[in-house]
Amino acid sequence: MARLDLSCGGVIPMHSHSGASEILLIPEGSINAGFISLNNIAYTKTLKKGDIMVFSKGLLHFQVNSGPVPALLWSSFSTSNPGLQVLSNALFSNNLPSG
Repeated sequence: MARLDLSCGGVIPMHSHSGASEILLIPEGSINAGFISLNNIAYTKTLKKGDIMVFSKGLLHFQVNSGPVPALLWSSFSTSNPGLQVLSNALFSNNLPSG
């Protein structure tokens, strides 16, 4: 389980966990969260205090605090080694030859 403090305007960029599903709880504040389904449909939701969202293993997902106050998030995974791949790093910070 991990505690995430997301300041106003804070972003957890699009990422995935190849080894685990994730459950996200919002005990304070509100955030916009979303994921992209396996058939490339984007789903977004404003999560408020007390809300939860589940991200299936391997799905790309993100969180943004666009609210007026900091948000507290608790994240838990279905395994102790969920893995992490941040999409922007995978696309633009890889070691593929560029020319």
